[in-house]
Amino acid sequence: MKSRRKKSNKNKKNKNKKSKNNKKNKNNKKIKNNKKIKNNKRNKNKGKILGGVDVPTNDGWITLLFFKDASPKYKCAGTIINSKFILTALHCVVKDYTKPIIDMKTYDVNTSHVLIGATKWINRKKMVKTGRNIEMAVEKIILNTYGADLAMVMVKEEINIQKFTPICLPKIGDDLVSSSMGVVAGWGRNDDNTKPGNNLQEIVNVPVQNSKECAEAQKQSSPTNWLCFGGDGRGACNGDSGGPVIVQIGSQNRWTLAGIISGGTSKNCSAGPGLAVDVFEWRNWVNFIADPEGRYCQL
Repeated sequence: MKSRRKKSNKNKKNKNKKSKNNKKNKNNKKIKNNKKIKNNKRNKNKGKILGGVDVPTNDGWITLLFFKDASPKYKCAGTIINSKFILTALHCVVKDYTKPIIDMKTYDVNTSHVLIGATKWINRKKMVKTGRNIEMAVEKIILNTYGADLAMVMVKEEINIQKFTPICLPKIGDDLVSSSMGVVAGWGRNDDNTKPGNNLQEIVNVPVQNSKECAEAQKQSSPTNWLCFGGDGRGACNGDSGGPVIVQIGSQNRWTLAGIISGGTSKNCSAGPGLAVDVFEWRNWVNFIADPEGRYCQL
């Protein structure tokens, strides 16, 4: 009888140990699964600039454009060119880009706003507000009606250019040589295509070309109006349109706006090069619209 009792006690102990081990294994699996879920969420919100790195400080000239009547509400980036105007891509600000220009309608300016100075994005309600995260209402949107993928967004209040530096516009004599190395920046969108990526990102030392062959390869009309940038896994993607392609020009090495990102990457954003509107080719139109208003970059 004693030996049987000892065996039964041993069996009970073994069962208890097994049940404890099973619980530990289940708990460990839960923890691992939770970590995977958290990591997936984190990865989901990464920016779409390809081959880029997070930017610790927004130099001021890149903005986020939001339109309440758009889907998604965050559409694109924009580039500050003076204290009143933001230059962006036309396809970012119209409801149907496939229509003739005379039939295109812009998003409602009364429910639109731009966010300037930000480097990180959580969401609009939870976003940490600092002196460099400023939301500004839109006064009007002006479309380029001459065939360029360009539009101008005018804000109601004046942008503080001491804090948010406008990018310099190209001048006569500033036209790109056959090739240059530049910087491309953007927020992109998350994988759900609903909001910006978590961080503003940039790529430095990006090849920038105004070669005719490059634009023709992408089946673009008027190839001289375009710039090609990036390639080999480095470029722009969804949500980066309207952002800047910038280069250093002149003896002062001033940062100058070479192009406005328009598209040109593959659907899965794995190939290049990207396509940007050549701002030098459209400098007269930009100056005509923006000249009466605002203060520009200070050399």
